[in-house]
Amino acid sequence: MAIAPMSIRQYHVFLASPGDVNDERHMVRQFFEHYNRHTAQLWGVRFEVVDWENFATIGVGRPQELITAQTLERFRDSLALVVGIMGQRFGSPTGKAESGTEEEFNWALESHQQSGFPEIKWFFRRIDRFVAPPDPDEIEHALGQWKKVRAFRERLQTLDPPVFYAEYPDVTGFRDVFESDLSRWLADPVRPWLGNLPPRHDVVLPPFTPPTEYFRRVEGDFHRLDIAGIDNDRAFEIPLSEIYVRLRVMFDEDAQTDAEAIQDSGPLNVQTALLRYPKLVIVGDPGSGKSTFLKYIALMIARSVLQANPGIALEALCLQEPLPIPLFVSCWDLSDFLSKRDRVDLPVLLEFLTQRLEAYGFRIQVSDLEKLLESGGCCVLFDGLDEVPTEHGRAAVSRLLEDCVRHFSQNRFVVTSRVRAYTGDTILQGEFTRCDIQPFDENDRRQFLRNWVALLFKIPREQVLMEGTEARREFDSLSRGIESNRHYQGLFIVYHPPRTTQRGGRCRCPVMKR
Repeated sequence: MAIAPMSIRQYHVFLASPGDVNDERHMVRQFFEHYNRHTAQLWGVRFEVVDWENFATIGVGRPQELITAQTLERFRDSLALVVGIMGQRFGSPTGKAESGTEEEFNWALESHQQSGFPEIKWFFRRIDRFVAPPDPDEIEHALGQWKKVRAFRERLQTLDPPVFYAEYPDVTGFRDVFESDLSRWLADPVRPWLGNLPPRHDVVLPPFTPPTEYFRRVEGDFHRLDIAGIDNDRAFEIPLSEIYVRLRVMFDEDAQTDAEAIQDSGPLNVQTALLRYPKLVIVGDPGSGKSTFLKYIALMIARSVLQANPGIALEALCLQEPLPIPLFVSCWDLSDFLSKRDRVDLPVLLEFLTQRLEAYGFRIQVSDLEKLLESGGCCVLFDGLDEVPTEHGRAAVSRLLEDCVRHFSQNRFVVTSRVRAYTGDTILQGEFTRCDIQPFDENDRRQFLRNWVALLFKIPREQVLMEGTEARREFDSLSRGIESNRHYQGLFIVYHPPRTTQRGGRCRCPVMKR
């Protein structure tokens, strides 16, 4: 059998800026490298960043005209986006504009007015006070550059239609503002790279659709994250979608799956793993975010349905329509249910699932649930395999889940477990692929703390890092405390809801775990 090459549709992104924002330019390239690897490739798409440094060559002619011909003009037909970044410098006159960046903007604006593309996204570093260069002879020129930046920003507002731009406080703040905006824009279903996706033949529309009340209750249960440990004196509601930080996973080196093809590429976003492997086991230490991710899956699908906006699940989970019906199952509750039955088999599991669905406002008969699962229109989320009380019980539940997958293999299945409990006969066989949650790195910790402080002070995330604010002082204080203590770098804040003990009492797990 001959091998066949994959067909990749390539779009281009032009990066325009003066020379004082090199760190931000590097972040743009990093973003698209990451996006290509984790998300775009799953759609058969790739975005290549184009700039004058890497694509233009010297020659005879006006320099900016040569740059434009070798970049913007060359990739006109596939140019999806022009990203502009400005700090305090504007650039040097080109003969047609006050700077090369301005001439590139003018080209992009004219093209956009003619064809609708490229999209233009412009970012300004927020500079509240002019920063003079150390050389006195350069102060006047630097001040003139800053005035030109301000005049250009005002020009964007007076255009018809105006160009909506964004501001960012500093280099770290740029990453947050840029990634938030681009992630939403790229995942919008109206984008040509998503509108041209091939039709899906792996999913059949389910014969039964849960009532709206079902999705309302799912959202009501999972929209809020109860956590503690950072700030016990200031309790406040934490929206899961606002605090969530994407987890990274590594695949089991001994797993006999096609995961081996990507092991050398390092950690992947867990959302990418979810899309690539429909039978997934997520293993991690206590408090690493396993349960939170399952709740996030259910929440994002429910919110997409309630708001009639499939782009929510596409952006958050890389899942396209038709969206699966989320079925969240606590393995603790399942084991308690099984302990009251005289057998452990598939009909008992289906009986349990119908009761759980009814508790969420979705009344369905066992026979109809079977048809629903046979259609392959569900995403079944089994949380906490390790919470089954005994090793024998965990092995029995694992065999039950394997039986469920054999009978209803067209659905997505995600199972979570702590590392120490996922051994021996508990290990799931068959189609399951294991991945292990990786510890937060410094960027992950900063992102989580920024989200936390934004919610604490009730401000947009991009304002957290503004110099001289109480929010910035809080962020810096928390960051120093964590980064100066390697023990705390392994911590993730988590709350486990109270459970009923065998004696009828209430117990609560520790709020902070390694």
